[in-house]
Amino acid sequence: MKALSIRQPYVHLIMEGLKTDEFRSWSTDYRGPLLIHASQRRNDNSGLTRKQCAVIPADLETGGFVGVVDLVGVRYTGDPNPAMAFAWKLRNPRRIRFKRALGKLRLFEAPDSLARRVA
Repeated sequence: MKALSIRQPYVHLIMEGLKTDEFRSWSTDYRGPLLIHASQRRNDNSGLTRKQCAVIPADLETGGFVGVVDLVGVRYTGDPNPAMAFAWKLRNPRRIRFKRALGKLRLFEAPDSLARRVA
């Protein structure tokens, strides 16, 4: 199963269904289930709305797999900020029991044992 590392608090917002676009500097042809990994490092809450900040708990899990979403599309945004060039459309978030693991850059294959538990 394909996996993607994302920093908190964005992972939490995705799992709550409050963030349905994940912005990247690169595109992918992959569509389907995507295992979400919460990175070790956390971003601050700058750039988030008050509504989003209100639902962020202090004890967010980091450094492991937290859920699955469906990657249903990718569109070019035309944004001049390269980090925002592509919007990945995420739908149907499902939490899984936290599984500590190292993440990787870009899309990566999750361990087979974990992918079998999610499927």
